[in-house]
Amino acid sequence: MILNECKRRGMSVSVACSSFLNHNWEAADVCLFDTTSWIAHLDEGLLLLKFEVVAQAMQAGSIILLVTHWNRQFLGSDFALVYEDLHRRIDASETVHIRAFRKKSASKSKEERVDLEKGIEAAKKL
Repeated sequence: MILNECKRRGMSVSVACSSFLNHNWEAADVCLFDTTSWIAHLDEGLLLLKFEVVAQAMQAGSIILLVTHWNRQFLGSDFALVYEDLHRRIDASETVHIRAFRKKSASKSKEERVDLEKGIEAAKKL
């Protein structure tokens, strides 16, 4: 249904099934990031720190749909929370938290993102 509507309106939709670290984020208007599909013992907080760094390449006004198990808001002050649905039951034994964010700031260059990631790595060592 959604893809048919996008085609009718002349919008292009692409799905990338590869590492989000290797994707070009500058052209993304909407991103769905589902951390619940990762291995259960993986630290969602660290995964989202990496995601936030690469998402800095998105333009102001871009939308991120974030699905997590953790009941915490992970994205920083460059992202405004515009929608929240906590404890959404997806089957008999599992609930997830769904949040939508709008990017407030202009995109950061690759160099700025590298500097940001270095700062995050340094802060984790404190």
